[in-house]
Amino acid sequence: MASRGAVRISGGSLRGRTIDVPQSLGVRPMRTRIREALFQIIVDWLPKARFLDVFSGSGAIGVEAISRGAVRTTFIENNRKVAAILQRNLDALSLRALTEILQVDPYTTPISGGPFDVIFLDPPFPHYEPEDPHDPWELALQLAASDHLASDGLIGLEYPRYLRPPAPPAGCEEFLVRRYGDTSLALWRKSGAGA
Repeated sequence: MASRGAVRISGGSLRGRTIDVPQSLGVRPMRTRIREALFQIIVDWLPKARFLDVFSGSGAIGVEAISRGAVRTTFIENNRKVAAILQRNLDALSLRALTEILQVDPYTTPISGGPFDVIFLDPPFPHYEPEDPHDPWELALQLAASDHLASDGLIGLEYPRYLRPPAPPAGCEEFLVRRYGDTSLALWRKSGAGA
């Protein structure tokens, strides 16, 4: 069993390996049950996928994507100390060649790279408070409507269940909304027309 302060990869080539989670830096890893459910849902998108892990923290989601078949993961983590722990996790798993860390604020800095086959946002839940200038839904809408999301790609977001997701932007459709206790997942799919 993974020790406190660690997350265990649940499937794929790295199954059973653990990554460190910073305990005192506000990092809130996605619960294992929800992470497993997410990857069961997106399994068909993972082989040879380019994956973008926004608000990556320890990197559990992006590492899980590589373990299950993604060819490259780009991590976005703005906190310098957390990004250093994320880099150590990637080095310990020999994933440096398959990954990239962008230490930027995704709300204010244009994201480079892509297009990505799967984009997932797991923002700190306090950022969902009303009137917060950092709106994860707005960021998801922007990414979904941009060239960062590949044709037929998926974009997803974890959020508190008491909130209702907005309608997906033009060119995308709701793929799934599902509740897990006090947490929900929403996934949108970009139209493959013209691909």
